Amino acid sequence: MRVVAWARIGDRRVRLVVTPDGAYAVTIEVLGPDHVWEDISLRADARLPAGEAMRQYARRLEDQRISTALVQAA
Repeated sequence: MRVVAWARIGDRRVRLVVTPDGAYAVTIEVLGPDHVWEDISLRADARLPAGEAMRQYARRLEDQRISTALVQAA
């Protein structure tokens, strides 16, 4: 997979990737207790057309920012 864009938000990482067959996907990973990235991606974010993948990437970034802010505020 080729990473097109990525961002780290707290202990989460969101990536926009292109698979070897040219499909796009958005991945979400959380840094586990052993300091290993664990995949928590949604199935709906796999095998997307380019335009939809870009929109989903932006949505997932915002989701993770909100989630991180809520956890920090608690």
